[in-house]
Amino acid sequence: MPSVIWELWEHEEMDNGCVCLSYFASGAPAHDLLPSHARKIWSVNATDLIDAMTKRNQHLGWGPYQPMLDESGQPYPADLKPYDT
Repeated sequence: MPSVIWELWEHEEMDNGCVCLSYFASGAPAHDLLPSHARKIWSVNATDLIDAMTKRNQHLGWGPYQPMLDESGQPYPADLKPYDT
C-alpha cells in the first residue's frame, strides 16, 4: 500500500505565546496557512489517516488514537483509504 509523508509543525502564537502544533500530509494546502516562523519538528510515512494519527499520538506520548466510528462501530471508509493531497 502506498504511503504519504505526514509532517508535524510547531509555532508560537504571537498574541498569546501559546505553542501550536499542526499536522498534515506533505503538500497539503494547509501548509500555506502556517506562519513563516513555523518549523517542522517531525515527519513520518503513513498509509492512511488512521495510520497517520496513530503514529502522531505515539510520537507525542498521547493515548491511543480513537477514530470516529460509523453507526456500525467501524471506522469510516474514507479514513482507511490512502491519503491523497
